[in-house]
Amino acid sequence: MQPIKIFFSCAPGSDKDKAYVQALENHFADQKRNGEVTIWHVYKISPGANAQQETLKNLNSSDIILIFVSPDYINNDYCVGVEGTKAALMQTRGIATVRVLRVRSVDFRATPFNFCKELPEGEEFISNLRYKERVLLNIAIDISALVKEARNCHHTREVNRNKYSSIHHQYHSTPVMTPIESLIKTKQTDDIKLSRLERKTDEVKNTKQTEEIIQRKTNTRKKQKKQVLTDSATSSEYVPTRKVKPLPKTLTRGRQSTKLRSTSITNWQNSANREYKLLSKGNRGKFFFYPIILINSFGIAAAILGWWNSLILAGLVFIISLLSVVIGAVNTGNKLPIPLALLYAGVWGLIIEHYLSWKPVGIIAVMAAITFIHFLLFHKNSR
Repeated sequence: MQPIKIFFSCAPGSDKDKAYVQALENHFADQKRNGEVTIWHVYKISPGANAQQETLKNLNSSDIILIFVSPDYINNDYCVGVEGTKAALMQTRGIATVRVLRVRSVDFRATPFNFCKELPEGEEFISNLRYKERVLLNIAIDISALVKEARNCHHTREVNRNKYSSIHHQYHSTPVMTPIESLIKTKQTDDIKLSRLERKTDEVKNTKQTEEIIQRKTNTRKKQKKQVLTDSATSSEYVPTRKVKPLPKTLTRGRQSTKLRSTSITNWQNSANREYKLLSKGNRGKFFFYPIILINSFGIAAAILGWWNSLILAGLVFIISLLSVVIGAVNTGNKLPIPLALLYAGVWGLIIEHYLSWKPVGIIAVMAAITFIHFLLFHKNSR
């Protein structure tokens, strides 16, 4: 049985933190003797060894990471900038399980690992509690449960570790954002892009309008000049004739192509209507509509909760998914079913790719089926 590797991320040279590190490690004496777990921290660096190199080696291969938060830890740039940031990335990518141990009172809300679960549960720090030994025992029991969970998920973690091996073993880790910060950053970027696009569109419209005004003035001057020449001509020299100008070829072609496109879209929607009637006929409709709504609303939120360990993000995803289903059920447009179907297919594709080690062909096939099912649901309700 391969032991589970536990990494204690703590401040070096801090006697106060070292006492908590050694006290917690003592609770795993039996498990270390039985070969169930191995524990490494900065106080185990071999004499004469490269401290940073040995630290990163053990951190990259760890299964469980415990961050001992204290004023000394927050004051250490290497602990927060390298160890803490890399631990947050490993938690996000499913490589390791990270827990933050509130050892001594300090504000760590601005750290890159502020979204990880904390021990002990509550808002108090261990140093402020009365029965510290009992608190450390409860923490050790919680970590033992994580050891069992890590042993069951060993294969998935190793797959993720190999998947991100090219960037996982870099010396300096890139900063990581919490899920909520990532969503806010994405929204701000989208708003900037939309603002730039609107400005460019307005510039094009203004240029086009200016060209149209100049063209109208030029045509008016030509007509006036022609009228003057006509009035000055004698009756024998000028013979009025009427000619019917044919329609421009480009306009005729545009109408034909638009008509062909409209016909093909209508045929496609009629085909989708027939398939929808087949799925919703009789009691089959109950097994078609309601499971899709429940799976989209609760299934995606539950998957995100297990992925990110964030109730806030799961609730936000639940609200967005429920609103999308409601909009698809009551809208009156004809094009909205397509982006909604693609949206759900993309979300489920990411969830499958995270939880299951499927081949890309299988994931694409499932996404295509999900797109087809959602299009039938939203397309019928949009009629």
